[in-house]
Amino acid sequence: MQLLTRTIRSYFLYSFIILLIAVPLFYFIINRIVSNDIDKELIAQKESIVRNLDRATPFDLFDLLNALEPDINLTPSTGIHLFDTLYTARVYNPVTKQITRYRFLNSNVIIRGQYYVIQLKNSLVNRDDLIRSIVLVQALLLLLIGMGLVLINQRLSKEIWNPFYATLEKLRNYRMEQEGRLQFDENNIAEFNDLNRTIEQLTERNYEVYQSQKEFTENASHEMQTPLAILQTKLELLMQTQPLTAEQAALISTLADTNARLARLNNSLLLLTKIENNQYGDLKNIDVTEVCKKTINQIGYQAEIKSIKIESIFQQSIYVKANKALIEILIGNLLTNAIRYNYEGGSISVTTAANGLQIQNTSAASRLDPNKIFERFHKEGGDAQSIGLGLAIVKRICTLYHYTIHYAYENGLHCFHVQF
Repeated sequence: MQLLTRTIRSYFLYSFIILLIAVPLFYFIINRIVSNDIDKELIAQKESIVRNLDRATPFDLFDLLNALEPDINLTPSTGIHLFDTLYTARVYNPVTKQITRYRFLNSNVIIRGQYYVIQLKNSLVNRDDLIRSIVLVQALLLLLIGMGLVLINQRLSKEIWNPFYATLEKLRNYRMEQEGRLQFDENNIAEFNDLNRTIEQLTERNYEVYQSQKEFTENASHEMQTPLAILQTKLELLMQTQPLTAEQAALISTLADTNARLARLNNSLLLLTKIENNQYGDLKNIDVTEVCKKTINQIGYQAEIKSIKIESIFQQSIYVKANKALIEILIGNLLTNAIRYNYEGGSISVTTAANGLQIQNTSAASRLDPNKIFERFHKEGGDAQSIGLGLAIVKRICTLYHYTIHYAYENGLHCFHVQF
């Protein structure tokens, strides 16, 4: 969830809860205030009527009262205790021909020494309309306030967070090997300026480290390749000297094999360093199927030496955007491993389908540990020529281009599946 969306949602939820609580609460408070006001008015009216009746001349007071005041009812009482009872009820109004809410007051009073029950009622129709109008106005006001709060906060938040999104976009598109140092523009938010300065310092240090590693890689490649090549040449010349005993030849041959292995190790480590530094930036659209065919033709002689049959099943062409050399190394390492750890007369199957590459091979080795086979210098086979970096390089290339590689052992076959 985006930070801006989460902030707006919190404000909206808060406003909605306040609206749900405030409207009914406001209604009950106003209704209570109006009821109390009516109660006081009814009591005052009752006291006034009692005083007036007590002072009136002796004639039929009840008929006169009932005729003049239809909302007042006076009847003789047998009770001797004075009381006031207030309540609300719905009564049919013969004038409006509707059922109307009334507020009632029943009181036991003394008039001229006699006990009477006087009942007063007051219509709540007008007051109910007033309450509903007030509550409706308040609800509309709260709704407008809530909507205004959300809109203002959304607009203000976008303006405030614009520098952050600009920084995020610049970081998303930043490539150290292409742009070098990263620079941000000043903005009017102090916190975002501090963040930009910190990111600039961090990228500056990373760029310096990147440059140092790049220089080391280039220097190491140049400095180490030359003595290794010279050593290999001298060993070959030494093999041609005469006289040469069998023991001396065996020692020179061992040295030559060790030197060749050291050269491969040096090349592999330099390759890993270049991949990690993302120094292979020349991206092209590559047909993986064509690279597989080319690689099989190049290393096919190694399979022929061990009488290994390579079966190709190319169901469809797969195109990826990557550095061609790295894709060739990825496929070449997988096929070389399939040949190296295979047995005489074994088989290899290369399949491309559903945007993925699958290489299966027979082997005398049992199931490998999928958690370790992609680690550097991890070797489970008995091949002395292996330096333990082939699958580590494959894994690093897949990580660089966000491919996924899985290993499985099924029906006696070792299977490596690369999903592009």
